[in-house]
Amino acid sequence: MGNYKRLIIAVAVVGIIAFIYITPSLGIALTDEFPFFTIGPQITHAMTQDVLTTTEARVPVVMFLSPGPMKERPSMAIYGQAERQVMAISVRLMTVYNFEPYRYSPLFGIVAGWLPREKIQQVYADPNVISIDYDRLITVPKLQSMPGIRYLSLEEVIALDNIGVMWGKGWRGEGVKIAYIDSGAPSSVAIEALSVDNVSPIDFYGHGSMVYDVISKLAPSAHIVSIKVLDEFGNGRLSSVIRGIEVAVMNGVHVVNMSLGAPAGLWDSLSEAASLASEYYGVKIFAASGNVGEQGTLSPARSSQVVSVGAIDENLEVTPYSSRGKVDTVGFGDIRAMWLGQIADESGTSCASPQAAAMYACWLSGHPEAVQKNVDQIALVGEASLDLPPAGPDRYTGWGLLSGQVLAETEPIYAPSLWEKLALPFILLAAVVCIIAGIAIIRIKRGWE
Repeated sequence: MGNYKRLIIAVAVVGIIAFIYITPSLGIALTDEFPFFTIGPQITHAMTQDVLTTTEARVPVVMFLSPGPMKERPSMAIYGQAERQVMAISVRLMTVYNFEPYRYSPLFGIVAGWLPREKIQQVYADPNVISIDYDRLITVPKLQSMPGIRYLSLEEVIALDNIGVMWGKGWRGEGVKIAYIDSGAPSSVAIEALSVDNVSPIDFYGHGSMVYDVISKLAPSAHIVSIKVLDEFGNGRLSSVIRGIEVAVMNGVHVVNMSLGAPAGLWDSLSEAASLASEYYGVKIFAASGNVGEQGTLSPARSSQVVSVGAIDENLEVTPYSSRGKVDTVGFGDIRAMWLGQIADESGTSCASPQAAAMYACWLSGHPEAVQKNVDQIALVGEASLDLPPAGPDRYTGWGLLSGQVLAETEPIYAPSLWEKLALPFILLAAVVCIIAGIAIIRIKRGWE
């Protein structure tokens, strides 16, 4: 029976190998639920090209630190634990590599600061450093009117989006906390206004005022939170935006709009942070796809966990500026809205993204049971969007125009649980084992030993 025992061991080994290879995301799924599983890293060990090619003597960097983000739902106790871990590692990096930290996001296990260029490779090899990204400057341009375009009033947008169907059900955003991460809050309104660097939360640029105007008109009963990450010139560091996401999580926000973004390669820390906020903490993020046309979708809209919103015009055609690539849905990009206290004509996916975020907030107010569950916002948006040419999901308009009428009839779609993720792999594993065991039994019956 020696050969039989060896066959059993071989079956087990083959089954385990098949199980792991069949489910490349298994490591993430298991470590979310069971910390003792360590199949694969949670965050890609990466260093972006910008860090490698810079000629600056001191490089502004964003680093994910080991052991990575906190997976528990955030509380002050958990945040305090994360902060102590990040601070302890930062102090060691300061001592060993002359690192100069200037911003922390403990919940994500992130620190940003100045690093001597000659120390980059050494820091990248440090066991406490998972990844290094360039802390680039993100600039949101002023949205200007363009000749030959008819700009829609927000009242027209509301009518075209059929939001009134949800309003008719009493779904106007009640009980939903929606934040926008931008240049601040209008000085003329009393809302929850926060900032990441202890600066005035008031908008001195105008972009944030526009986003607020759209959200407040489309989701009039929602609790709106402004999180300022951009200065009076529309500039902000990547780490400021990441810190803004963390502020949203810690303040119990349900929905976030990000009418901003940055070009990125195969991996970037902003998309990673946005994904973590959605996957671990249930914060649903909507982001502008970008205004760079064929150059592709910007970060964080490019993340698989973020709803990427492109722009269409009054004729339901994709605008020339709307980024092509990873697009989930679209809104109207040419609108007439508030800009520093005055109504102005504005064009950009920055105008479209808050429309989708506000509509989702209205839907969420009609499904309060979904607030504490992991809604698959990408699938939900796809289900509730009206297809636009070309047929089917595409790189121009995604699933189409998000419709309030369809959204009002759409039931919650939840992300699969751990056991649902494992169902198919277990079935495949069982099939492999049964096939091999069947062959073994046949051979044994024929006298093979």
